Amino acid sequence: MVPTPAGVVPNPTVPGVPVPQPAKGGRSKLFLIIGVVVLLLAAGGVYYYLQQSQTKEAEQAPVTQSSEDASITALKKELESLAITEVEADFTAVDKDLNSL
Repeated sequence: MVPTPAGVVPNPTVPGVPVPQPAKGGRSKLFLIIGVVVLLLAAGGVYYYLQQSQTKEAEQAPVTQSSEDASITALKKELESLAITEVEADFTAVDKDLNSL
């Protein structure tokens, strides 16, 4: 045992009893604030995405029937202008190549 100076009472310590430490309140509050900010940003991003998708659907909705009719008639005219003659003549070269194998 260590001798103590006169008039000083030694502070007795009990082994095995933990000394309470101050709580880390500042750090947990910081994590809470960061979590709330992240949740707000995520909610804002979802809201923005949904608003953008609704405006795109509204812009694409007005489709005129006359433009479809015009494109169909143009395709019909192009189909009629194609001359499909002598289909067998087109395959003679292919038949020769197949027979040479």
